[in-house]
Amino acid sequence: MKRGKVIAFTMILSGSVVLSSCVGSFSLFNRLVAWNQNVNDKFVNEVVFLALNIVPVYGVCYVADALVINSIEFWTGTNPMAKVGEVKKVKGENGDYMVETLKNGYYYQRR
Repeated sequence: MKRGKVIAFTMILSGSVVLSSCVGSFSLFNRLVAWNQNVNDKFVNEVVFLALNIVPVYGVCYVADALVINSIEFWTGTNPMAKVGEVKKVKGENGDYMVETLKNGYYYQRR
């Protein structure tokens, strides 16, 4: 009877962690994908894509991002992969914006 309670408690606890819907930004994986998409030639891009899948770089980055980096982001509230202080010009529906990455989020200003 006691073993059944431990199993039930373990299943409920693991279910609460798995079903908590904590989706992070997956910044490591997205940087890898962005780097691959910046290759100008589509044939070289495809070769790099296949090579990164054969030598499971995409898989390792995704798992590391999901288990480590997104967990850090969830518990601390900051993304360890964020480039703090970086300023980008972003085009929006209502005009251009200057977006600065802060430690705890973003600051934007309409230009």
